[in-house]
Amino acid sequence: MNQSNSDKYFYIYTLLHQIRHATFRIRDKEIQQFGSTSQRVAVIFIAKLLEGRATPAEIARWLFRKPNTISILTNKMAKEGLINKVHDLNRRNHVRIQVTNKGNTLYNRTLKRISINRIFSCLSDEECDKTIEYLRKIWDRCMKELGDNHHQVFPIMESIKSAKYNIFEISDKSE
Repeated sequence: MNQSNSDKYFYIYTLLHQIRHATFRIRDKEIQQFGSTSQRVAVIFIAKLLEGRATPAEIARWLFRKPNTISILTNKMAKEGLINKVHDLNRRNHVRIQVTNKGNTLYNRTLKRISINRIFSCLSDEECDKTIEYLRKIWDRCMKELGDNHHQVFPIMESIKSAKYNIFEISDKSE
């Protein structure tokens, strides 16, 4: 690899990092109007996706966070009434995360993702498809580097796109 490629790679890395932080700040600002954060909504999303199989450790794996970080967050969320932590009858030292009605209400209110739509609407459909293609290629390389302990996000995309989760369509429930 020559210096020119190394510089390009670092520029891409830096740009992705800054885009991630900027979009998260914008999304958090949007979610703050509902009295919450994107981290809480992400925990609720994963708990719903895992349909009763969600534990703090499993959520941590999906969100690329340390288990202790998610454990602290889920404790706070339980106190706020967004989730319930239910002891697993089969494994006494495990708890399952269940989304409460209050958590579901928050989740449904955040489905429109107005800020995300506004940001990415600068891309045409073709540009979106190409961006996804390129980012998936980078994602695959990252997963190869990290090993088998991390979940592949993209195999779950079909579940995410399904009507069951309805996150790729605007929901009227949040109004």
